[in-house]
Amino acid sequence: MKSFIWLTYHQSFYFLLNHRCNQTVIFNIKQTKTITNHCLPKNEDQVYVVLASSVECASASTNQSNVIEMIVSNGIPVECTNNNAEMMITMNANDMVAPSVNIEASENPVFLGDPVTFTPSPENGGVTPAYQWYVNGSFVSNGTFYTYVPQNGDEVYAIMTGSLACVTSSTATSNTIQMVVSDGFPVIVTNTSSLVQTINQPNGQATDYLSLQNGGEGILVWSAAVEYLRPNAPVVVPEGPATATVNLDLIAAGLGSGTSPMDKDRETVALNYDVENNDAMGLVNGGSFSAAARRYPSDMTSPYIGYMLETVDIYINDAPSSASLKIWGAGTTTTLGTLLLEQTFNGTGWVTISLTEPIEITGTDIWVGYSLTHLAGAHPAGCDVGPANANGDWISSDGTSWGHLADLGYSANWNIRANLTGENYSWLSLDQYSGMVEANESQELLVYFDATGLSVNDLYTANILINSNDPETPVVTIPVTLALTVGVDENELSGIEVYPNPTIGLLNIKIPTGINEIKMYNQFGQEMKRENVNGQTSINWNLSLMPGGTYLLRFVNNKGIVLNKKVVIM
Repeated sequence: MKSFIWLTYHQSFYFLLNHRCNQTVIFNIKQTKTITNHCLPKNEDQVYVVLASSVECASASTNQSNVIEMIVSNGIPVECTNNNAEMMITMNANDMVAPSVNIEASENPVFLGDPVTFTPSPENGGVTPAYQWYVNGSFVSNGTFYTYVPQNGDEVYAIMTGSLACVTSSTATSNTIQMVVSDGFPVIVTNTSSLVQTINQPNGQATDYLSLQNGGEGILVWSAAVEYLRPNAPVVVPEGPATATVNLDLIAAGLGSGTSPMDKDRETVALNYDVENNDAMGLVNGGSFSAAARRYPSDMTSPYIGYMLETVDIYINDAPSSASLKIWGAGTTTTLGTLLLEQTFNGTGWVTISLTEPIEITGTDIWVGYSLTHLAGAHPAGCDVGPANANGDWISSDGTSWGHLADLGYSANWNIRANLTGENYSWLSLDQYSGMVEANESQELLVYFDATGLSVNDLYTANILINSNDPETPVVTIPVTLALTVGVDENELSGIEVYPNPTIGLLNIKIPTGINEIKMYNQFGQEMKRENVNGQTSINWNLSLMPGGTYLLRFVNNKGIVLNKKVVIM
């Protein structure tokens, strides 16, 4: 509370409201004894304070908030009196606050025998809250953190005893985490090794599906990303030194499920490893948070040569004291290259930073990250639910030596997305980008194709990358091909016969009059075979030496129109 002053001829009368709940408010005459005490009332209560002795006054005055309403003598308002006087004061009392605490496990699900650390994130707990930890309802430990080896089904929670006054309760019980412990490993299995889709109308849409099955014993935790491809060869960088051991006293906020940034224009492509925000990190004692960076390798950037990096999306949970976006060029596989841009930014939530100088994508590696400084108790750096991608969780204590967030016990990726603008846009999407699959269960993903604005008679290729905790296959790549044809007569398509399909080698093709050429493409958009068939009505192809997978046959008629058919080689 503020101090409000009423000036007199000879001395100053003032009062200081100490807003500690259920305590006494003391009204003093400056350089004189205490004159009265009053228990702090609720907000906007009016309190009469009677002066204990006569004072000479010049006039009644109020502060800018008009808290002192009047001075009275014998019930009559006066501006100056030598008699005893009363002051009616409108109180401004703070509301009581409720303490709360949320806990987070360093890993869940977890393999049998692996230790797990639980971290609390208090609110209204004061400077020195204390914690009691419970497993399955039984007390197990005191302390800020709790680490143990869980059993499947264990339920862990904490009770916090706070040190803050003005609270509705001195204790708060946290959320309960049920541990999932597996004595086996997950095995990811997909229903297809590639996807090929044709759209035969302008600005058309189509839908396919991708099934993820867990053929192992442990719970499968997965996340997906879309990688667009072009026929540009990636630029190989030198192998870097071993990653550094980063010594940082890092703590998670324990936020739970969060959000993704606002959708961009369709002309924008996002380079990222993360899914929606799930948590945030900070140093226990605050200070310089070093930096968090991400490496987008050449095989990710080479499809977008000529695009411009114009904006970056970063999730900031608690506002830091200062923060700077940094973008570096190619170095090695583990070290940064030349600093291309450094730009301060502020804000919380999903922050979109417009680069003061957009950067052209040349097809080489690019690193995007930020440095920040924050106060103790803050958790500024947003991250997803994981699992960590080795390119998406870089962290450094000094901006020079780099390690991984996973090495500090947090399997997650930083919420950083580099947005590229160019001539093409996102035509491939999924209905979900992360999830968990129990042993011997499966999860179906819808795959959406959108040809709005795409050039006709062209091929578009991409990869769906499935990252998971399958130790044998941490990344599954599903090549995707979209063929767009406009102005096709359905009768012409129906006149084309391809059989048997699927085939184990020999493929019979019947074609109507007017087809001049047949081309065959693999799932990467590479031409594998072609034949001039002008005047022929049937041909036979021996494909026994072709690798198994889904291929695209493209039939070009005498009008220059392309017709597409899928064929599967077993």
